[in-house]
Amino acid sequence: MSDYFREDSPAVPEEAARQIKAIVMKEQRISIEALKAGPKEVNIDHVYALVAQGQVFFDLQCSLISDHRTAFLYPDEEMAKAHRIVRQGLATPRSLLTTLPSHVGAQVTWKDRVYSIANLGADSVQLACGKDLVSLDRSLFEQLGKAGEIAGLAQQPDAAIPQQILEILLSTSEQEFAVANDRWYCYQNPNSPKALRIPRSSWRRLRRHCRTALEALGCAYVGCLPRYHDRGNHSDRLPEAVYEITDRLIKEHYLNLKQKNKRAIHGLIKYECDHRGLVAPSYQWTVDRINHLDPYEVALARKGRRAAYRFTPQLHGQLNPNNGDRPMALVQIDHTQLDIFLVSEDTGEVLEKPWLTLAIDAYSRRVVAFAIAFDTPSHRILMLMVRRIVQRQGHMPAFLSVDGGKEFSSGYFEALLARCECTPIKRPPAQARFGALIERAFGTLDSSFLYSLAGNSQIMKNVRQVTKSVRPERQAVWSLEALDELLSAYFFDLYDNRPHGELGMSPAQKYASGVELAGVREHRVIVPNEEFLLMTMPTTSKGTAKVITQRGVSIHGIYFWADEMRAAHVVGSQLPVRYDPYDLGHCYAQLGKRWVKCVSGYHGVFNKKTEKEIMIASQLIRQGQRQFGKTKAVTAAKYAEFFLTQVEPEEELRRQRLKDLALSRTSGGCGHGPTVAPSLVGSPSYQQPAFDVSEPAETESASSMWPVGPNRTLDEL
Repeated sequence: MSDYFREDSPAVPEEAARQIKAIVMKEQRISIEALKAGPKEVNIDHVYALVAQGQVFFDLQCSLISDHRTAFLYPDEEMAKAHRIVRQGLATPRSLLTTLPSHVGAQVTWKDRVYSIANLGADSVQLACGKDLVSLDRSLFEQLGKAGEIAGLAQQPDAAIPQQILEILLSTSEQEFAVANDRWYCYQNPNSPKALRIPRSSWRRLRRHCRTALEALGCAYVGCLPRYHDRGNHSDRLPEAVYEITDRLIKEHYLNLKQKNKRAIHGLIKYECDHRGLVAPSYQWTVDRINHLDPYEVALARKGRRAAYRFTPQLHGQLNPNNGDRPMALVQIDHTQLDIFLVSEDTGEVLEKPWLTLAIDAYSRRVVAFAIAFDTPSHRILMLMVRRIVQRQGHMPAFLSVDGGKEFSSGYFEALLARCECTPIKRPPAQARFGALIERAFGTLDSSFLYSLAGNSQIMKNVRQVTKSVRPERQAVWSLEALDELLSAYFFDLYDNRPHGELGMSPAQKYASGVELAGVREHRVIVPNEEFLLMTMPTTSKGTAKVITQRGVSIHGIYFWADEMRAAHVVGSQLPVRYDPYDLGHCYAQLGKRWVKCVSGYHGVFNKKTEKEIMIASQLIRQGQRQFGKTKAVTAAKYAEFFLTQVEPEEELRRQRLKDLALSRTSGGCGHGPTVAPSLVGSPSYQQPAFDVSEPAETESASSMWPVGPNRTLDEL
């Protein structure tokens, strides 16, 4: 395990473990909520750790461990089984006992035997048990029921009977319920004046309907319902052949990619019915027949899979797997180009629209980290995002939800996630619900923040109506560094503490309640030491660089040197290298079994210069050399001279320098040093790294760096 991880399994202090196990052993069965309300030393992380280590038992099949009210802990598995058997034995008889029934066929218990009511008269009751028949007076039967000697036994009803009653009640209108209530009152009070005014034939019919409903469904009230909607002839009016023709033609000519309309389908049906001597249905009947089809199947057949996606059923009554079940369980990350034009802080020249990379916690909707830059998204910005997530949260999420972009499939990025024990999850294409949270966050950012700033480009949605005087480029006043500060205040102050409509609380409150529920999980803490920073650095296109005598390794024409490269066996060899694209003042090269920090020959010139800026300069110089037939290598001195004298007049490079200058003034330059979430600094297991990455590593510290064999691949790092 790496030294920037605490350990694979969290260690529980002996005193806390002893106290928790003593409480569970004493109670034999205790909920997590009751356990937390006990001694102050009880920590939810310690409880989860003891469950994971098997020192206390929790039955995963009975309840969710996140529901502390119903999550019960036991000393061991056998004790849990014993409690389950006892609860089932006590609950089953009680649940079967009901009040004394009053209809024929019901079952009752008497003297430990089960009887069924064979006959229920006004003066006597007959009970049957097998071939035995017992007759009791009605008054005695009721007295035994009140005394508890005879009790009703609830039968296991047929699944169709309650569903049938439910369907009848749901299909009843308010007017029908009013009529049924009047009839039920008359049925219950046959001597009332209202009941006496009912004709004798109607009274006999009402009693017959109630008796039939009681025998068939066990509910006499259903017999009082008028059920007006069931009156009339509901049988099919058209011949069976017409239905067969209609369904076949709809399947052949409507459910395909030709996009025929309903009028054309009705014409085909009418033609074939006339040809076969049948009565053709009306156009409205055909439309109703088509409208009763499954909309998903219709959209899938006529428009394809993407159009039919919106008709797929969502998860109702289940936990949404896209939201996670605790903080930092699932984080969604994505890019978008912001709808705002920026200007240079120094010259006021209008630059282009920046890109925003955003990471949001799916459980709490809290923004975990963000980064803005002018360059298009790549694996470099993703490595920077990993660095920022660790700096703010102290650890990586368990799962990282990404889309199908090529930058998310980079081998270096996937290796970094594997080293941080973070599993990437690819969101399926053309299924927007999997990325709805991050996309909604982008929409909220536009509507509540960016569209309130000068220079936003929402007016360009109707580009034909835009004149030169109102173009957003002419209104731009914000710089990259100023926008970075505004976004930081918006995400971490305003948005974080604003009530969220779906959560019913702010993201910060939701995150805090989730941490209290699921624990801090200190065993996943990552200390951003030198090894971690090394893992967040990309390498060259081929992964290695050649060592040149007295110059060192060359990365994009810049030489980096370390004293260990003086050895004769190192000169001329290809060494694995890593560099920081946002700070080319130094790089790392693998010498033997360790990584050595190398400093560029012109550290003062190239410090804080970006890879994009240097590559543009390299292309311009080499183009001029080809024109004059020069083939000399571009040295670090020529690069320095070019930056100081010739780069500034070149418009393309000057614009890039303005962009990168603005980026270097934000926290994206990574020049502020690593930080850790404040909630983790105070933990007893956290250790502040004692090194300075900006200075060359000494020989002693370099020897203690992360050991890597000469033939090991990046995936083994």
